[in-house]
Amino acid sequence: MKFNAQNIPTSPGVYLFKNKQKEVLYIGKAKNLRKRVASYWQKQKDLEPHKYIMLQQIEDIQTIITDTETEALVLESILIKKHQPAHNILLKDNKSHSYIKITTKKEWPTISIVRRPAITPGARYFGPYLAAYKVEIALRSLKNIFPFRTKEKGSARACLQYHMKRCTEPCLHTQKAEANNQLKVEYGEIVENIIKLLEGKTDEVVNYIQANMQNASQEKNFEGAAKWRDRLRAINHFKYDGHKISQTKKTNQDVISFIRDAKNKNVVVNVFKIRRGNVIEKTNFTLQHIHTSPFPEIITAFLLQYYPHSPNLPKEIVVPYTPTISESQLQKILHTKTKISIPTRGKMRQLLKLGEKNAQEYLTQQLPSWEKNKPSQGSHSAALQELQKDLQLPAFPKRIECYDISNIQGTSPVGSMVVFVDGKPAKDQYRKFKIKTIKGPNDVAMMKEVLLRRFQHLKTQKKQSWPTPNLVVVDGGKGQLSAAVSIWNMLELNIPLIALAKKEEDIYIPRWSNSSPLPSYTLKKLSTSTTKLRILQYLRDEAHRFAIGYFRTRHKASHSSSLLDSVPGIGPKRKKDLLKKFGSISEIKKAKNSELFPLLGKKMTAILREYI
Repeated sequence: MKFNAQNIPTSPGVYLFKNKQKEVLYIGKAKNLRKRVASYWQKQKDLEPHKYIMLQQIEDIQTIITDTETEALVLESILIKKHQPAHNILLKDNKSHSYIKITTKKEWPTISIVRRPAITPGARYFGPYLAAYKVEIALRSLKNIFPFRTKEKGSARACLQYHMKRCTEPCLHTQKAEANNQLKVEYGEIVENIIKLLEGKTDEVVNYIQANMQNASQEKNFEGAAKWRDRLRAINHFKYDGHKISQTKKTNQDVISFIRDAKNKNVVVNVFKIRRGNVIEKTNFTLQHIHTSPFPEIITAFLLQYYPHSPNLPKEIVVPYTPTISESQLQKILHTKTKISIPTRGKMRQLLKLGEKNAQEYLTQQLPSWEKNKPSQGSHSAALQELQKDLQLPAFPKRIECYDISNIQGTSPVGSMVVFVDGKPAKDQYRKFKIKTIKGPNDVAMMKEVLLRRFQHLKTQKKQSWPTPNLVVVDGGKGQLSAAVSIWNMLELNIPLIALAKKEEDIYIPRWSNSSPLPSYTLKKLSTSTTKLRILQYLRDEAHRFAIGYFRTRHKASHSSSLLDSVPGIGPKRKKDLLKKFGSISEIKKAKNSELFPLLGKKMTAILREYI
């Protein structure tokens, strides 16, 4: 496009570069929009290769004015997260990160595990934690030390957790007009000590337990003293990642290390969360679309995409290089006094180096096994080029999609779509499909439904969020492939298509001719132990794993329903009220009509009797 500087305002703000299809290529911020945008055209020779290519694709420039540069920084971060532009550094969306949530302002606080928390007042959050199972183990260990409440709503009956001595029954007291004040004080101390443990203040908690044990012993309350002794023993077995590395400085810090991958496409980030001088958690992230960006820009991109959404801000952020954003700007955005430190020696520098080792290990773990072994056939690119040649694909298979179906005799049927980009999983683009139109066991018909629903998007405005693949793989044989072919004919698709059968790793390829709308099928076998076949196998196995996972979730949910769900007129509220009062289906059956009338009325009680 021809650039006209006069069309760009001189105010602070954000600019968006767009291509012919109105897709956002790049988002940036500036103190003076006109000067910043003009610099791309004035210094074309000095641009990085990927930005020079981007410049040739720009057809439109949109600007958004802000009052200050700080406001522009915040808006830039929000828009990058929304549009995910191809030329911006992106923090990969990881849905597996968990937080521990404590509702501190409630009468009886609860402690639970949440994902992507909506930050609410009156609650404290600890995290994010990469491995959810580690958090679950930690909470189970905490229950052995301090029994706590996990349910939000009270009940008229003691729950299983109370009978297992994992809760102090505060729910029962929410039903009483006069709550037990002594229990409130004791439960408040429990929550306070759990928070201290999560903050790494283990010594304070040990002192608290020892003092109570001693008091109980002096009062000759030996049963109570034994309970405190058991808690002291449990705290010694409390495994919470990170109490292994201690600092002499008892502060709250995040130590952030960065490493590039071998192809300079991504950067892996390692975050050590230090609370009260102890490393209590290690978390890893991936930044995409790095290209040749220098580390100061990479660090800034991470800080602006990670911390505005974090509920647990440290007092100090330790990084290896000075970011392009100033400390004061970051403080304005985060509304805190968080400091930025760049150590050149000492303990913090050693921790940064240790973080780099952890980031490298995380990068290695993310590689599929066949990639870790560095196959002699060459890189992904070479393997995909061979695949293009073997399958006679018209274009390099940069984006490959694979589809699978999972069900048991037609129950809880689901479909999965997994995506590989450049031979590697793009998990943020995986999709799940709940089968809606097919009843009974019919995998072929289910595959048709999934493919129709997916590829209809290519004909609608949703095309940008459902990109066209270079190759589609269906898990199965000729039956599944025939289902796909019927959808290809219906939608007039011209996308390369194959089926991969599990038993012999046979590849079926449809070949169309001008004389018939129905293709013939060619059987292809790839050499075993080659990278190109392993890519397809890994793709197929991922689709199967993803489908099985979704099926298990649906199957479990469908079997958790009770006999009450089959009674017309019994909705979730009435079902809950009945179970709350009577406890089980058998007790509801035994109940007198006079006991059911207040909850259901005479007519509904009669209907209930017919069904149970």
